[in-house]
Amino acid sequence: MDNDMKDLHTGLFGLLGTALFFLPTPVSAEASSPALDLSGHWVGYLCVGLFAVAYLLVVLEEVLELRKSKPMMLASALIWVAIAL
Repeated sequence: MDNDMKDLHTGLFGLLGTALFFLPTPVSAEASSPALDLSGHWVGYLCVGLFAVAYLLVVLEEVLELRKSKPMMLASALIWVAIAL
């Protein structure tokens, strides 16, 4: 019983140490670059349009005999490319 508690404490402290190691990462990432605001940019409108078309294809899945994942994966890839450019 005592050995099980020791293993539990060792595992919990290891998990806590790992979590504390990764804690400052988002803070430092936030300070290095400003947030990307695409609310009025043409890329933002393109991304919303791509998502809407993909969602429409998902709704029409039975009629088109198309798997739900295919239009969503294509739209997400195109959105990533549009934002990267």
